[in-house]
Amino acid sequence: MTGLPHPIPYQGSKRKLAPMIDNFLPKSIKTFYEPFCGSAAMTIYAAHHRRAERFVLTDSLEPMVTLLRSIVETPDRTAARYRPVAV
Repeated sequence: MTGLPHPIPYQGSKRKLAPMIDNFLPKSIKTFYEPFCGSAAMTIYAAHHRRAERFVLTDSLEPMVTLLRSIVETPDRTAARYRPVAV
């Protein structure tokens, strides 16, 4: 998944495991649910590879959910609120 941007990369992310996890998913998915989305690594992977028609993300950490919703619904406005950080 190199090169696929993630808005919130962190140590516990399933980002590197996503291709392996994908092997265990059904081949045809109407709605992809990620109940404990965290950084939404699986949803980002599944959306990038067009694995489902619809995606539903949930998490108990409300600020994370709010940020992810903002990234999806108003990406330009959300991006404008942040400035790049030199790595």
